[in-house]
Amino acid sequence: MGIRLYSEAIDQVISKMRKYEYKLVHIPRVLYTLRLLVILITALLLPFLALVIIQVQANLILIISFSFGIAFLLFKLSEGLVRNDLHVVINRDIFTFEETSSITKKKRKKEIRWNNLKSYIFETTQYYHILKLYTTNGEKIMLTLDHNSQHFSRFENDFHDIVSSINKQGNSDISLKPPIYETKTGLVIAVALGLLMIGWPLATWFSGKNFQIGLALIFYSGAGFFIYMVYRYRRHKVTE
Repeated sequence: MGIRLYSEAIDQVISKMRKYEYKLVHIPRVLYTLRLLVILITALLLPFLALVIIQVQANLILIISFSFGIAFLLFKLSEGLVRNDLHVVINRDIFTFEETSSITKKKRKKEIRWNNLKSYIFETTQYYHILKLYTTNGEKIMLTLDHNSQHFSRFENDFHDIVSSINKQGNSDISLKPPIYETKTGLVIAVALGLLMIGWPLATWFSGKNFQIGLALIFYSGAGFFIYMVYRYRRHKVTE
C-alpha cells in the first residue's frame, strides 16, 4: 500500500511538470582541471621561451598581455573538450543521467531510484554548478553542470519541487543539505582566504621576492569568489 501511494505521489508531481526531460552540459572535473593547468603552464612559459629563442628584449607589460592572450585563445579553443552532453529524464520511480563524451562519443548511463535517495546539495562555484546526490547505501554521486546549460534552471526548480512533494507524502525524507558557503567550515575557509589575500603580498614584499602575478590572478579570483558567496549566503540568511 505504501509503495503504491509513493508511486502515485511521483506520478502526480510529474504530471504537473511542463517537461521532464532536460538537456544539460556536464563538465568532467579531472579533465577540466588538467586543461586549466596545461593552459596556465603554456601561457606562462611560451612567451619567455619565445623571447629566449628570438633573443629580443620586451616590456614586462607586453609579455603579460601576450600571456593573457595565449591563455584566452587556448581556453576558447579547448572549451568543447570539457563539455559532455547530459540527458536527464525523470520518471515515476527513477531519474536517469545519460552522458555522452565530447571526445570519444561514448555514452555512460546512471539510474537512481527516488526511494534510494537520502539527500542532495545544489552548489554554485566559479566555474560550474554542482549537484551532489547521497544515496541510502552510502553512494555519493557528483555532477558538475555548466552555467550555460540550456535547461539547468528548470531542472533545478523541478528537482526541488518533486523532492518536496515526495517528502510531503511521508513516504520518504530526502533532505537538502546546505552548500559549503552556509556552513561554519565555509566561514573558516573564507576568513583564512581573506588573511592569505592580505598576507601574501606583504610577505613577498618583506622577503624581497618577486610577486607571481599569474598565480596571484588565479588565487585572488577563486578566493574572492568564495568569500563573496559566503557573504551572500550569510546575508540572505540574516535577512530572511
